[in-house]
Amino acid sequence: NFRDYDCDRWYASYVLGNRGPSNPAMDAGRVIGERLATDPTYLPQVLRPEIYEQELYGNLNGIGLIGHLDGFSPGIPAIQEFKTTQNIKKWVQESVDLHGQITFYALLCWLNFKIPPEKLKLSLTAILLKESGEFKLEPTGDIKTIETTRTMKDLLVFGAELKAVHREMQKFVDSKKDLR
Repeated sequence: NFRDYDCDRWYASYVLGNRGPSNPAMDAGRVIGERLATDPTYLPQVLRPEIYEQELYGNLNGIGLIGHLDGFSPGIPAIQEFKTTQNIKKWVQESVDLHGQITFYALLCWLNFKIPPEKLKLSLTAILLKESGEFKLEPTGDIKTIETTRTMKDLLVFGAELKAVHREMQKFVDSKKDLR
């Protein structure tokens, strides 16, 4: 849900550019993503996409959009989302079915390539992490991939929500400007 986000934290990070330092989970996710993309022997049970970190742009009624798909295979067509987690039980069918990031990426594929969401093979691969000492995390080898679907109706509902939240975000930014 867009509205569950901390507005002040979002403003500080994305409007003012005050990004905080990374944490062990972010570091592990970055390292694992890079190794998946460059080392076919690393976590071989993970299906590899045709393209890693596919950057897509879009425009929805004047709202500029950008997304970085973890995995994109235009030949299938497919979108893969990778998540590192210390709680693999977080990612079950329901949470993947409701995950807005996948819906957003399906919307970007529609805007860029006119691929209907019903034609996309969508999946989320959860990679379980454990502490390995010195505040570092590493994969346990416990990995699960959950497939999901989206419809054009899902994209329309998501787009309408995105437009409403954009209006709210702009109002929040404007209120901050009024305080200066």
